[in-house]
Amino acid sequence: MKKYLQSLKLFSLLVLVPAFVWFLALSRTVHSWIEYRAFQSLAADASKVNTVKPLIIPRSENLLSNGAVVEMLVEPCMLKEVSIVGYTSKVEEREAGLRLCSAKLTLAGRYSSLLEILDLLCQEEDVKVSGMKFERIRVYGKKDVLQLVVTIQQIEYED
Repeated sequence: MKKYLQSLKLFSLLVLVPAFVWFLALSRTVHSWIEYRAFQSLAADASKVNTVKPLIIPRSENLLSNGAVVEMLVEPCMLKEVSIVGYTSKVEEREAGLRLCSAKLTLAGRYSSLLEILDLLCQEEDVKVSGMKFERIRVYGKKDVLQLVVTIQQIEYED
C-alpha cells in the first residue's frame, strides 16, 4: 500500500490539481479572453469600413436669434402666472452656413409653475436646454422671488 501511496500523490499533483485549477479558475478567464479578442477583431473590422454619413441638419425655424421662443412662451407663462424677466441671445459660433445660437431666459414665479414651463421648453424639438439654475432674489419690502435662469441653444441656418 505504501508504494502505491507515492504514485497516487504524484498522479494527483500532476493530473488532478491542474484539472481542478483549470475548471475552477482558469477556464472562465480564458473564455473571457477569447471573447475579448473576438470583439476586438470585430471592432477593428468595423473601423476599417467607412460608415460616416454626412451631417444633415433639418431645417427648422430660427427661435433664438429672432426671439420667437419668447413669443412661444408668452401664453403658457400667463396661464401659469410666470413672468418673463429677461431674455438675451447671442451667436456663439458660425461655420459653413450654420450658426450656434445661445440664449439666456430668466423666468420668475412659483416653483411648480417654473417646472411646468421648463418641461414645455424641454419638449420643444428645435432647441436644447443646456443649463438651468434656480435663484432666490430678495426684493425690498416684499417676499423673496424665485427665478429660473435657463440657457438654451439651437443650430440655425444663416439666411
